[in-house]
Amino acid sequence: MWAVAGPTVSRLLADAGATVIRVESSVKLDAVRTFLPFIDNDPGPENGATFNNMNAGKLGITLNPATEAGREVAHDLVRWADVVCESYTPRIMRSWGLDYDSVRKINPSVVMLSSCLYGQSGPLANFGGYGNLSGAMVGFYNITGWPDRAPVGPYGAITDYTSPHPATASLLAAIDRRWRTGEGRYLDFSQAEASVHFIAPAVLEYLRNGNVVSGRGNQSEHHCPHGVFPAVGDDRWVAVVAQDDSAWAALAGLIGRTDLATLPLADRLARREELETAVSTWTSQLEEADVEEQCQAAGIAAHRVQNSPELAVDPQLAHRGHWVEVLHSTHGTTIIEAPRFTMSRSRVWPERAAPALGEHLYDVLTEHLGYDADKVAELAAAEAFD
Repeated sequence: MWAVAGPTVSRLLADAGATVIRVESSVKLDAVRTFLPFIDNDPGPENGATFNNMNAGKLGITLNPATEAGREVAHDLVRWADVVCESYTPRIMRSWGLDYDSVRKINPSVVMLSSCLYGQSGPLANFGGYGNLSGAMVGFYNITGWPDRAPVGPYGAITDYTSPHPATASLLAAIDRRWRTGEGRYLDFSQAEASVHFIAPAVLEYLRNGNVVSGRGNQSEHHCPHGVFPAVGDDRWVAVVAQDDSAWAALAGLIGRTDLATLPLADRLARREELETAVSTWTSQLEEADVEEQCQAAGIAAHRVQNSPELAVDPQLAHRGHWVEVLHSTHGTTIIEAPRFTMSRSRVWPERAAPALGEHLYDVLTEHLGYDADKVAELAAAEAFD
């Protein structure tokens, strides 16, 4: 599992207590090791903050399955494992003899998850790339942006962040079935196909009514006002939503328009521009923290727009324990995100930082695979660990 979508799935398993061995290459680095932001703004393979976040709790080894010696180790890992996860285009695993047909001959009860953009078959199966590409092809880009401008996709590789949730649910179901029946299972998982569910209303609007949804900025069909409004300062903003009639009445009072407090939603939608201009006039005279505080105190959904340093000290995130300090082998204490949920009887928590490149190679080979030192030396000489 490399990049973001796949490692997010296995990070969840590691948080829940699974022993997850992260297999990498020492000559072709995982791209996320090279992505911004870097710890202390210092580029380097151990400093990628996203890599460290997505791979916390895992053991790390390097392996070259393109060599006969590397494939031998890979096959032994398959024998040891309950679950095998990979996120390459289909031809890669086949070329290494690690496709599901080969894997289940080695370990018939293994559960295997293949997660790539378009699945293992079909005309787009070998289309490689990141979630920004499948996000555009699925339709996220066409419905995001402003009505009078060209489409602007959602920030980041969108399907890398939406697809891990159904992928994890599918994988857990297969693991549960294995526990109950002893039978393995193969999951051919398409990031693009799974992520379509997150724009289901737009898909249904076309299928049912023939309407193609396009970008409409921050507008909503169900709430008004609903937007991001300017505050005092350079590029300072606050999101404000009148989530129901009561919230609108309270907001109308704050902005000095009590004459409009009883407007029903249909009328507010018809007068959207007028109302949101009035909200902007009010917010633009206040600090975003003041807007947030006044709105929340009045029962109106509102929050300032934050950058990364502000998120790091956000009191609600601190209260929820969102940021976790873990000890990294290279630079000491680093900060990562906590799991998004807790459980009543089980600890779900990262037990260690992400691995440095090949950090646990010797330990995995000797403790989990039972190799002796001579065997490890022979494999190293055969370039199995490049």
